[in-house]
Amino acid sequence: MKATRKQIDDFVNERNFLFYGVSPVKGKFGNLVLKHLNDNGYNVFPVHPDLKQVIGIDCNKTPADVNQKMNNAVILLSPENTEKVVGVLIAYGIKKIWIQQRCESERALKMCEENNIEVISGECIMMFAGPLTIIHNIHKWINKVSGKLPA
Repeated sequence: MKATRKQIDDFVNERNFLFYGVSPVKGKFGNLVLKHLNDNGYNVFPVHPDLKQVIGIDCNKTPADVNQKMNNAVILLSPENTEKVVGVLIAYGIKKIWIQQRCESERALKMCEENNIEVISGECIMMFAGPLTIIHNIHKWINKVSGKLPA
């Protein structure tokens, strides 16, 4: 089911996220998203089992290692890894998950539905977590004109 604009706004307005999708490889999209969110006032807690830090931000090995209970998570991983992470997040007790476009799988979405987790998928968080970069502003405008932007 497609997310509504209200669900998207509620998600990004919470401003505290667990974040899956960081990499030791400089310039990877997940790192760019993490930097954008962090630089714009979001409290982002990257989770990676092998990294201690990425782009100057401390990483957590598991969600339980974060020093506060989190309700929201952002996932920018392959669909197969997204499924694994959704299982971890279910056990953790997460309430809302943003699965970046092209990172979702039918199984991951079904797992969320079966566990009453509100999910946003098929959307780019960079189009909604402002301020928008010029490229994401253009992308958002194209989606609006073409009727693909959530209402």
